[in-house]
Amino acid sequence: MAGTENASPSSLAIVDDSKVYVRRQNCNSSQSNLKYQDGKVTFSPKEYSFTLLDPKDVDSQSKYLLQEVLNLYMEELPTMNYAANTGKKSQFLEKCIFSGKYRTLLLRSDPSKKNKEVVAAVSYQIIPNDTQYAEIPLAAVSVKNQKMGVGQALYKELRERLQNVGIINIFCWADKTSEGFWLKQGFVALGEVDRKGKVRKLPIKADIRRALSFPGGSMLMVAHANKDTSTVNSSQHIKPFSSSSTKLSIYHGS
Repeated sequence: MAGTENASPSSLAIVDDSKVYVRRQNCNSSQSNLKYQDGKVTFSPKEYSFTLLDPKDVDSQSKYLLQEVLNLYMEELPTMNYAANTGKKSQFLEKCIFSGKYRTLLLRSDPSKKNKEVVAAVSYQIIPNDTQYAEIPLAAVSVKNQKMGVGQALYKELRERLQNVGIINIFCWADKTSEGFWLKQGFVALGEVDRKGKVRKLPIKADIRRALSFPGGSMLMVAHANKDTSTVNSSQHIKPFSSSSTKLSIYHGS
């Protein structure tokens, strides 16, 4: 997650996830839903609200907010605007936001204000081949809202929503700046994509791999959606990462 507060940086039940997300889409999280606060989180939950956006929605408000998310990503993730190692502009950001493949969960400022600012956003997909898995290709926090626990709050809200629809494991893409943030959220590294977009061998099966986005110059990481679970589910889709002393089969979430 570029621009996080640490800038040094799932089938348990048969659930129609689309209905769940539509039902929750326009619901703002109340303070009682934000139990993940601790001494390190300094923002007031009363001053923020969560909104879930689906690019398939055609209303003007959704379009406006998606454009605001794009502006945020372009500001905080400038290198993602260019194809790996070419210097040419890329449409990766636009595709992640508007193609319909990914949904975006955003955090907005004080709901009582007329012009609610998008302060943070995370785009994700539930991998179609296996609804136990989700992928996060993009996430960012606006510069003036960093170092406040906003990134942590946004990710934990997303993780809770994904748990509610049966997601077990979450993949994310990290660069050198955001790697530390994701490690603190319980992620472990699986492998890297070089700046030319070439992928080193990853310990995941082909059907999952084909659904991922593979942005250049990034690292693929994975975490269990339930932080209280001591071991990663021994799914056939994830194989041990033999090139590292860290084994997914014995991974302990934070």
